[in-house]
Amino acid sequence: MKIKEAIMLLRHQEPLACETIRVRVSSRIDEDTYGTCFHDAEKGTITIRINKSLSLVAQLDVLMHEWAHAMLLGIPEEFDKHGPLWGVCYARCYNVIYPS
Repeated sequence: MKIKEAIMLLRHQEPLACETIRVRVSSRIDEDTYGTCFHDAEKGTITIRINKSLSLVAQLDVLMHEWAHAMLLGIPEEFDKHGPLWGVCYARCYNVIYPS
């Protein structure tokens, strides 16, 4: 599966509570950073950045990881954490990308 297809699936099956979602695969990320998820409350946007140097499988994993963070946007105390609620969100993303 390609990144664009994965994004379309996630947008359809796990929509985010934000008007604008940007996903960028970029070479302008520190080499030791796999990805980031940034919420700009003023603009009402979420930007997910994925390191272009990663393999496609790793990029998909980072996409699911960051999408899970974005799913927690309405719960500010959970947005940056990797707790049980984030794990549930990640599992939901995983099931979208790799259905059984």
